[in-house]
Amino acid sequence: MITRDEIIGIGTFNKPHGINGEISATFDYDIDMISDIECFITNINGIFIPFFAESIRAKNNCTALIKLDGIDDDKSVKFLVNHEIYTTKELFSTTQKDFDDDSDELPIDYFIGFNIKNVTGETIGEITAVDCATENYLFIVENQTYIPATDDFITDIDFDNKVLEMNLPEGIFDL
Repeated sequence: MITRDEIIGIGTFNKPHGINGEISATFDYDIDMISDIECFITNINGIFIPFFAESIRAKNNCTALIKLDGIDDDKSVKFLVNHEIYTTKELFSTTQKDFDDDSDELPIDYFIGFNIKNVTGETIGEITAVDCATENYLFIVENQTYIPATDDFITDIDFDNKVLEMNLPEGIFDL
């Protein structure tokens, strides 16, 4: 079973294209970043369901036409319209050819499962979710602490050990 902490949002299914089961999709990333992803996941009635791409045809930098395995007509693909597209963090990170610590291309929910450590050495806790309800995103830590998810506070990212080092302002936990 696929869980929320294993996946990241990468785009949205739009509308069917033609009569052979293709669907238009808009991605949050350049098509080059997602063109090698073969498994797209969407939430159907609270369950994350994987769909495998038979083909992906780029329309422009962030839109593609996707033909999913087993869906062969426009009526069968309609149920995906306006559903968010996810993929596994593992698949997403392995498709990043020039992936480095300074990448601005990572989705914010990529960091779910990372531990936050203050530059003072104090471990704050594991990021369990991201609050994207406002313009200023927040990391939600396991102890229900909210920390601004801003580049201004991030000093180092240890991808191997899943640690996000942050220089947090004094008194931030007193709010």
